[in-house]
Amino acid sequence: MQAMADALQPYAGALALLATGSAGLNPQDVDQYSDLDLLVVTTGTAGAQLLENLDWLSAVEPIIYNFRYNDDCYKLLFADGVFCELSILDACLLPTLQYSGARTIWCRPTFDSSGCAPHGPLPQSQQWVLDELLTVIYTGLCKYKRGELFSAIGYIEGQARELIARIVTLTQPRAPGVFEDVFAKERRFERAYPTLTTLLPTFCQGYDRIPQSAQAILDFVESHYSPAPGMTTAIRRLLSNH
Repeated sequence: MQAMADALQPYAGALALLATGSAGLNPQDVDQYSDLDLLVVTTGTAGAQLLENLDWLSAVEPIIYNFRYNDDCYKLLFADGVFCELSILDACLLPTLQYSGARTIWCRPTFDSSGCAPHGPLPQSQQWVLDELLTVIYTGLCKYKRGELFSAIGYIEGQARELIARIVTLTQPRAPGVFEDVFAKERRFERAYPTLTTLLPTFCQGYDRIPQSAQAILDFVESHYSPAPGMTTAIRRLLSNH
């Protein structure tokens, strides 16, 4: 990352290089499988220059793959195996970003870091997450009943799985010292909630066992929380003759 910072310094409009995500807030967890989330803060025309020509970056390490994710961001794979999501944004846009925090790798003395205050997702109540989880299970099972298994699995083993992680994070004690990703609660879940690890495979039983996954999720919800009986009854009705 320092080599990237060195490559930015010749560009007068490059103001700072920030590491976000776990590389920024929890660098001790970075290992050979970690990706880097990096943010280059610019002003004037520097952002457009850096985005349109990646030679400045490939001089640090050859790039073997790049994908223009949106107008301001690339996803890159370097020859040394490091995968990186690199955003290049004008300083005026910093207050609008959603991120959990950042670590400054390099900045100019004139850089105003006050705009770097973290802006995470809006908090959601336990009841909201629980109700959303029920509706996702129900919708997923309706897709399954219609024969749309490829869609159904996204609801049951995708969205519902993420909501399980959210409600557990809101309601159960977390193992000390395990970093929490505010945007992806399922990250490091096994370390954070070791007593639940034996249940996790039952929530994700695969394409041919979507109803069984939904049943396991519902059983967990009913044993730990107080879901709306009208919706749980409707879900069980869909499960009764899968």
